[in-house]
Amino acid sequence: MVPASVVSDVPSDPVDRLARALGGDRPDLEDVAVALTLLGCGPAATEDGDAAAVARDVGHRLDAEAATPDVESAGDALELTAALFSSGRFTGDRIGYGSIDDNRLDRVLTRRTGIPLTLAVVAALVGRRVGHEVEIVGLPGHVLTRDPVSGLFVDVFDLGRRAPAEQVRGWFGRRHPSVRWDPGFLEPMSLPAIAGRWARNLRAACTRAGDREGIEWSWGAEVVADPSSTGAVVGLSEWHASRGDVLGAARLLESAATRSPRAAELRSRARQLRAGLN
Repeated sequence: MVPASVVSDVPSDPVDRLARALGGDRPDLEDVAVALTLLGCGPAATEDGDAAAVARDVGHRLDAEAATPDVESAGDALELTAALFSSGRFTGDRIGYGSIDDNRLDRVLTRRTGIPLTLAVVAALVGRRVGHEVEIVGLPGHVLTRDPVSGLFVDVFDLGRRAPAEQVRGWFGRRHPSVRWDPGFLEPMSLPAIAGRWARNLRAACTRAGDREGIEWSWGAEVVADPSSTGAVVGLSEWHASRGDVLGAARLLESAATRSPRAAELRSRARQLRAGLN
């Protein structure tokens, strides 16, 4: 059950691949997850054959999880997440938290451990294979899944612990007392929001690992996920400038200014960069 759009006629640049996955008529979570996984694959991400192999591997491993008796027989999304997480089949990575491997879906499926976001994506992709919708909910600082039928939230990082909305709000208040509560925190994430958050997580992992290519690709992925994000555009331009491509950095800012409410700021930054070239 591998999305055909990921394994044939693919762009060689992983950021372009993500743009295509998000830009189609019906963007698909698995396409997006594979594209984001490839951002952390280094040189393999630019080889179409290697990229196709990663996509096939992810699809086959998800199929295998869905075919296990306890998952296949799950009567609803809560039983599904119990089979995957309460059983200890998948666990939160408490040792190497936030590594590049934690942000690569192929590695998460192989190692059976990851960060909240990638574990939630596993739940959603396995769930749809057996006919159960699993929503992904992104609070500041944490990601949960939600069963849309019962409304219960599941902490896939913590052995599938369940909680109603009021309990989640209480937990959040204790953990982030300075952050004003917003009921929107408990709404399912859009696909671009998932992609942007994943890209930020991966950029942090690549920064720690010194993976310069991964850092640049992650910045690019953030811009693709949210072209109106001034922070991502500025970050990517600063990265290009730091690598000596000052003109490219200025052009990126000028292009983004045509669609940003902070156009004046972006054009000012671009002028400053161009001034340094004279």
